[in-house]
Parts: sequence; structure tokens; C-alpha cells
Amino acid sequence: MTYRVDDRTRAGRGRRFAKVGVLVAAFSFAGSAVAFGAIPDAATNTIFGCYTTATGALRVIDPGAGQSCAAGQVALNWSQQSLSWKGAWSNALTYAKQDVVSQNGASYISKVDGNLNFAPAGNAAKWGLLAAKGATGPAGPMGATGLEGPTGPAGSPDTPQEVLDKIVQVDGQGSGLDSSFLDGIDSTGFLRNNGKAVDADKLDGLNSTAFATKATKSSGSIGLTAIPANTCKDIVLGIANVLPGDIVTVRVKEGDTIPARLTFHEMDVPAAGKLNMRVCNGTSAASLADSDIQLRWYALR
Repeated sequence: MTYRVDDRTRAGRGRRFAKVGVLVAAFSFAGSAVAFGAIPDAATNTIFGCYTTATGALRVIDPGAGQSCAAGQVALNWSQQSLSWKGAWSNALTYAKQDVVSQNGASYISKVDGNLNFAPAGNAAKWGLLAAKGATGPAGPMGATGLEGPTGPAGSPDTPQEVLDKIVQVDGQGSGLDSSFLDGIDSTGFLRNNGKAVDADKLDGLNSTAFATKATKSSGSIGLTAIPANTCKDIVLGIANVLPGDIVTVRVKEGDTIPARLTFHEMDVPAAGKLNMRVCNGTSAASLADSDIQLRWYALR
């Protein structure tokens, strides 16, 4: 089969081929004149753009390749540097720029490198507030009523008086009972006395036989004549409610004094309501007389 080529067709194709060749050459030429940049910027990791105020269109540009915003456009740029979450702030850690921490319900971003021991709250030069602590939300709905628990064991059938009677039966030494207080007083309120016995439960692991009890306390005044030098004088004080065998301690009331050079020495209780006491002057000069010496005393039994 024989084909005939139309000279006009061949001529037209030639012209079209010629146009394509010119276009390719133009692109090749244009490409050789362009300086290539990077998006985002390799040095700052920043993306640059232009915002057209009339239409709202936004286009990304590469300043490194010579691109810039035209008239009627606003230049915009934003960093591509990512945040690094570090958890709760610690004064023992050193934070870098862009590190993010939490403190008291808010989150903060470090503005500088080498950020050590600067609490985010109140240090605006070192930290920027990323998200403030939110308000307390409303209370949630009440949950469903739980399942009923198993029935507990039966309680003691005894009445309060019956329980008390049982305690009284085992009260005293060897009962095994222990308590922190005795009549509301702990063991520091008692004096040890191995020879005294009182019926009570244990106190801090000690039975009451290890303590002495307070028998009485009161106060009054006495008068003393002058006592010669290097001399002792025995006197008898009348003290109500003391009994033979009690240990009596006598002291001068606060705010009063005894004559200089005198000392008091408590002795025994010879009979109910009486205390033998010795007053001594151990110096080389006689003491002064005093008709009103205010005393206070207490007895242990």
C-alpha cells in the first residue's frame, strides 16, 4: 500500500515541532538562571509566606531563591521547630529552649537554653505560659448505689453493765489489760513507787502497783523566829488529811521567799494531820525572823 504525504501537513508539523523546541529551550534557559533555596529555611527552620489581603489567598515563598511578597500582600512566617514535652518541672533538671513542662496545673515553654532552677511561675524572662490551668469542672453525677455488703458477725449479747462487770473481774496485776491513759492522765503524771499498790488497769504496759498516788495538796503560812548560826530547829506543821507513811513535799509559794541562809527538810508524818520538819541555818550568822512564810505542800500515798 502506498501513502502520500501532503506537503502542507508536513510543513504544519514542522512548524509545530519548531515551536515545541523553542519552548523547551526557553524552560532550559530559565532554569539555568534560578538560584534554588529551601522550604523551610535550612538555617532557621522557618516557613515564609505571603497573604493577599484582598482575596485571603496565602502562598509560600522561598526568600533564599529571591522570592518576596508583592504589593497588597502581607509577609507571614512561622517556625517549624517542634516542642519537647518534659513532664512536671524539676529544679534539678536543665531545660533547653522549646522544652515544655507542667506546674500547678498549667504548662510553660522554656524561652532560653540552660534553664536551671527557675520555677516557671513568676519567671517570665525564662518561661512563657503555654496553657493556663483550667477552672474546676462541675461535680459529676452521683454514682449508682453499691451492692449490699455481707452480714457481719453477731455482736456481744452482754449489756454494758455486764461488760463492765467482766472487766472488773480481771482488773489489776496480771489482767493483761493495757491502756494509754488512767483517769485521763498518762504515765508521765505519776511517780514510780514500788512499795505502793493501787488497783487499776495497766498504763503504758505498767501495772498501777508501779505508781504512787497523790493523797492531798494544800497551802498555808508559818512564822519562824531567828535561828542562830550553824543551828537546826525542829518544828511540827499541821497539815490536814496526811497520814503516817505519806511522803510530803513542802515548797515556798511562788512570789515569796524564806529568810536567807535557811533550808527546809521534810521528815516523817508522826500522826494524822502532822508533819515533822527541820529548819537549818548552816551559816556563821543568825537568820532573820519571818512571821509570814507562804508554803504549799502535796503528799503521795
